[in-house]
Amino acid sequence: MGTYAVLYDKLARQLEMLQDLLQKDPFGKEYNAWNAHTKSIIQSLFGSDSLEAQDFCLAGFAPGKNSIPPEEKYRQTLRAKQSVLQTLLSARANR
Repeated sequence: MGTYAVLYDKLARQLEMLQDLLQKDPFGKEYNAWNAHTKSIIQSLFGSDSLEAQDFCLAGFAPGKNSIPPEEKYRQTLRAKQSVLQTLLSARANR
């Protein structure tokens, strides 16, 4: 299995782990570790300055939306990151 295949498998596992994060503390240590690891995988696949890495980092970020409760912001962020990961994985499947 090539390096890219291994990285895509890791990315798929990160997507699976996302559901467990819904039960964790909003933006807690589990989320931070998951987010950092996922970002690292994406950067290894596409490059540090790639649009894919930027999309992942910005997913869920919305200026001026600080008035919503942290739990809802957390769920929105996870949904946005899930969407980015699904897009990256489906793009690979369509190659």
